Formats: sequence, structure tokens, C-alpha cells
Amino acid sequence: GKASPTHVFVYDGGKSWRDLGQVGNGTRVMCLASFKGEIYAGLDRNGGGKCFKYDGQQWHDLGAPDGRNFECLLPMGGRLYAATHGNVYLYEGVERWKSIGNELFGEDQIHALTVFNGKLHAGCWPAGYVLRYEGDMNWVITGQLGITRGKNNEVMDLVTYNGKMYAGVIPRAEVYRYESDGNWTLMKSLVSKS
Repeated sequence: GKASPTHVFVYDGGKSWRDLGQVGNGTRVMCLASFKGEIYAGLDRNGGGKCFKYDGQQWHDLGAPDGRNFECLLPMGGRLYAATHGNVYLYEGVERWKSIGNELFGEDQIHALTVFNGKLHAGCWPAGYVLRYEGDMNWVITGQLGITRGKNNEVMDLVTYNGKMYAGVIPRAEVYRYESDGNWTLMKSLVSKS
């Protein structure tokens, strides 16, 4: 798609939304996060894969870690983590992004980040891996989710709820619950298997 002014809106109640102004020049705001009292927004590759910070008055360009779709932002332990389509970064201020994982285990898209048991986890495509960060550039596979034939599994979301971690996976709209490394329980497929 053609790049155009990208905007973020804040909900003011009822049916009212307030425009916080133009955030770069892309086609999609891919993610938002609240970190240290400010809003952060990540743009698609048409917007240069950049991240922006809103200080209450204006948006500030924080640069692009690698120019790919800026998929996820996650505050954890006083730090801000981010994922592009295939890489994971730690924000170090201004326009500095420290790489902590590149194309992990051949996965070239990361669509979800969450915190579980105090550790960063990432949901990936195409093999459907859920990965856990162990520090430095070290990651481990906690499971491979989705259909067993082919490489067509996308972990679209990860969430921690009541002390358990859950994953939403396409193409079959499956919901899994983490039990232990290599052991995930399929809770339900939300689509027909026809």
C-alpha cells in the first residue's frame, strides 16, 4: 500500500475519540504500548518500520531497528522490548535498539510478545514456535503449535491469565495452554475443520 499520514486516537468516552496527531507516514500502526508514562507506536514497513513516542504534546521518531514491520512492544521489568517481523530488540533510548534475537530457529515473523513466569516469550511464524528468552542472544523453544502438516502456523497472540500462558494460533483459530516446555494443551479450535 501507499504510505499516508498515520494517526493514533485516544478514547474519550461514549462515542468520542480524540486524534493525537500524525505518527510518521505508513499504512498501519502495528502496535501500541504504554511505557514510563508515554505512549509508543510501531509502524509497518511502509512507514519505515519506525517506532514513535508521544510525550503528551507531540510524537518523537525513535528510529527503526531493521525497517521491517514493527510488530510488538512490551514493557517488562522497567525495560521496553520490541519485535519486528523477524527480530527482537531491547530499547536503549533515543534511536538505539539492541538486538537480542535474529530470525530465531528460522522463524522470520514474530507476532506476539508476553511475560510469563518473569520471562519474555515470543510467538512466531511459520513453524508456530513459542520461544522463551534466556538472556543475551539465547532463546529456547517451549513448543510448536498448530497444524502438523507443513509450515503454516502463526502464533498471533500470547497472554497470561490466572497464572497460565495461552496462545492463539492460525490458520485454525486454535487456543493452547502452556503446561511445560514441549507440553501444550489444545483448549479449542474455534473454526470448522472441514
